[in-house]
Amino acid sequence: MRPVRVLAIPAGHTYVRHLLPAPGTGPARAPAVVHLADPPVPDALKPQPGQWWPHQGLTVSWLREHADDFDLVHLHFGFEHLTVEQARDFVAALRDLGKPLAMTVHDLTNPHLRDQTSYDRLLDVFVPAADELFTLTPTAARSVRQRWDRATTVVAHPHVLPLERIRQRPAKPPDGPVIVGVHLGAVRAATATVELLEPLLQVVRRLSTEGRAVRLRVDLRPRAGSAELADWLARRGDEVEVERLGWQDDDALAAGLESQDIAVLPYRWGTHSGWAEACRDAGVHVVAPDHGAYADQQPTALYRLGDRAATEQSLHAALSDCLAAPPVDRATLATSRARDRERTAHSHARRYAALVEPRVDVVIPWFRDQRALDRLLSALEQQTFPMHRMTVLVGDDGSPAPPAIGQRPFQVVVRRQRRDGFRAGAARNLAVGAGSAPVLLFLDADMAPTATYVQRMYDAVRETRGLVVGRRMHALLDPETPWSSPDGDQAPAGAQLLPQPAWLDEGYAATRELRDADERSYRFVISAVAGIDRALFERIGGFEESFRAYGGEDWELAHRAWIAGADLRHVGAAVAWHDGEEQGRRGAAADRVERKNKELRALAQLIPDPRLRHGSLAWEHPQVAVLLREANNQAALIACAASVFASGDVALIIPPGITAPPELATDHRVRATYRRGRTPWEIRLSTPCVLTETVQAIVSAGPVIYRHPDLEASVVDVRAAHRHTPSRVVHRVPPWVVPRSLVHPVDLEAEWGWRR
Repeated sequence: MRPVRVLAIPAGHTYVRHLLPAPGTGPARAPAVVHLADPPVPDALKPQPGQWWPHQGLTVSWLREHADDFDLVHLHFGFEHLTVEQARDFVAALRDLGKPLAMTVHDLTNPHLRDQTSYDRLLDVFVPAADELFTLTPTAARSVRQRWDRATTVVAHPHVLPLERIRQRPAKPPDGPVIVGVHLGAVRAATATVELLEPLLQVVRRLSTEGRAVRLRVDLRPRAGSAELADWLARRGDEVEVERLGWQDDDALAAGLESQDIAVLPYRWGTHSGWAEACRDAGVHVVAPDHGAYADQQPTALYRLGDRAATEQSLHAALSDCLAAPPVDRATLATSRARDRERTAHSHARRYAALVEPRVDVVIPWFRDQRALDRLLSALEQQTFPMHRMTVLVGDDGSPAPPAIGQRPFQVVVRRQRRDGFRAGAARNLAVGAGSAPVLLFLDADMAPTATYVQRMYDAVRETRGLVVGRRMHALLDPETPWSSPDGDQAPAGAQLLPQPAWLDEGYAATRELRDADERSYRFVISAVAGIDRALFERIGGFEESFRAYGGEDWELAHRAWIAGADLRHVGAAVAWHDGEEQGRRGAAADRVERKNKELRALAQLIPDPRLRHGSLAWEHPQVAVLLREANNQAALIACAASVFASGDVALIIPPGITAPPELATDHRVRATYRRGRTPWEIRLSTPCVLTETVQAIVSAGPVIYRHPDLEASVVDVRAAHRHTPSRVVHRVPPWVVPRSLVHPVDLEAEWGWRR
């Protein structure tokens, strides 16, 4: 397969160049990717050497002239000069040419612009139109979801300095001054100057009187900045070093950064910072503003740019944290940066390949019903989705003889497992492992999809990056009538229409097709007509393989996907027909009850839904897990456990290496190991304490972080944490903790009422 040719806008920027694998590493199980060189800027614009802006790839005429040279466009930045009409023409031209558009949302607010109106309008064109969205941090991903209802792939900013340069930093004299650097550069619209430098200088003076000497350095381009800044620097010449910047290659940039110890980012607004990444590569501690998404880029400390007193106070705390922080281990950093670059390149390559050549794996669990499989394969032959981009993966659940596939216009792979009860989930997992497409569609062998089913489901999975479910219709299908795909919910030829399950339609209507899904909406996911993003499927571990009877594995998978932060979606137009009535209508009433009881008992072991299980019983996967960071005092641990277990459906997770006291040793609710992924709520405590409320009452108030010298506590909504939703921070002991229980040793007589 030839490399994917990407028109990266721009290609010559350091960030974009480092999205490709490092030289000599090559693609690991991913397609090769090449970037087109940035087109020359017209001479009439008098470009400087290496100048790529304004990028000619943003013009419709260039796109049409060079359409045969690239497979897709990846837009990064450098488009703020466009009008909205030009942006729309650019998008329309790509659609006409059949070229996908990928976009990385670097800046939600543009640091070059004071008025964001025109930039916001451009984002409103590009972000909804992009076939694939990337961004650099969870905070930015959350903002994109809130603003445009689009899912994004989060890929961390790659290294900026060359990897070989990161490994070594020249030794500095141990008694030399601490250099605090502020890079003003050309002074963009978002750059804070005097309003930051004045309180920062006050902090530098104060720190110098408290211990080691500290110096302030300002980097500035010639003739950049205002008269106010020039005057301030002139008046502070004895205390502030000013570095006048010229053109710098990588070595000069690295040397300048390595001469600093702390870098303060001077941004009044913005989203991400490449400069912060360069400082990190150079082993420099970064102090970032507390707005935008800078906090997600792993700075050493944060400050708040507000009134002068507040700015000075926060800067003092931030610089003090930096001075107390250990030096950066450059060798370890270089290794992690190289590993991150490989992951980033792999992620981009996989997404590019999915855009250029959409592929889908259709997964079918099967057991000795050749006639049903023949009908299903015939229905797949009638799909509008391209046959050569579809692979059918059959998981044989221990049939006496393998299935007969015959000649098909798509590839079919069969994987077989031994018979050990009804193991449809395990058969699906086995089949999935034989494929590689980014989208997985699951169809039971007794289903027959309409012609647009695969395309509609594929589109929905690509849009949501989550778990989607089609519409399962019921009929008695005529085994003698060749399958001919009907339109919509029109009954197939020769079929007898059966009642449709009203409870599913009611569930989809009540949740706006699962757009308003909640923690119980897993009940509306049916694996007979389901689809999921492969990366999500792999991340949550696939289907649970302990099921040995029909039913439940789809609900369990959907519950884990929900907790992992996935979107759910019902695609009512993606219709597939089931041969026969739904399982709940089959057999005598007593048999149906017995069957449902078995299913519920299996599900209750795995899904901590209060309306699925009884809270007074002890379950392996609790609704709430209480996690202790340390538990060195046995009396405190016993008192804590007693208060926790006043609640139902809870587990207490003690630190590894801690031996539970005899009072708790036989209680399996006390554990040193904890399998995440099924428990929707966590309460994390830095030390054992006595709770005054049930854990259910505590989590019902929502996620919150409590910070206090005696106790750090977090109430965590696991799904919200996966979706990068910030928690409220409160600086006090939680109101549901007995303060005296934080004093060790704990007096159990007092706690339990003997001397209360």
